[in-house]
Amino acid sequence: GSSGVTVIHELQVFGSPSSSSPPSYSTLAETNHLSGDDALPEADPNHNGISNLLEYALGGNPVDPAAAVAILPAFQVTSGESGFSFTRYRDRTDIDLSVEASLDLIAWTEIARSTRGGAFTTSTAGISVIESGSGNGVPVQVKIAAVPAASSRFLRLKVIP
Repeated sequence: GSSGVTVIHELQVFGSPSSSSPPSYSTLAETNHLSGDDALPEADPNHNGISNLLEYALGGNPVDPAAAVAILPAFQVTSGESGFSFTRYRDRTDIDLSVEASLDLIAWTEIARSTRGGAFTTSTAGISVIESGSGNGVPVQVKIAAVPAASSRFLRLKVIP
């Protein structure tokens, strides 16, 4: 944008999901008739660049490439704050969501976490999480106080089974 700030985002998925109780990742795979390698959490059968597990976590559809962009976190940079917004699903009780920040892409610090579909909690000063809505899909905004002008800040969302 016009602020001269470059925003780079990264989404990572770690591990394999639990299949203990519906809805679960395995329900997503079955509902969308995924089998073999296409059913793996790290697979991308619709070739949209988003893994099946990340699509599950963010409410995507692993067989429809057209719907992908709408589920990805939207990044914002404003004077005094940076951050991103996305949707958390209360019924995703087999995964955790972790928001991490870095100044160098090497050392990452968890700044907020949603455990088993629950509300986000913060673990670092200067971080705010705003959640609104009463349905299953809860809009989430993670906001971070600005870093000095000479610094960069990187954010990532991790899905943890």
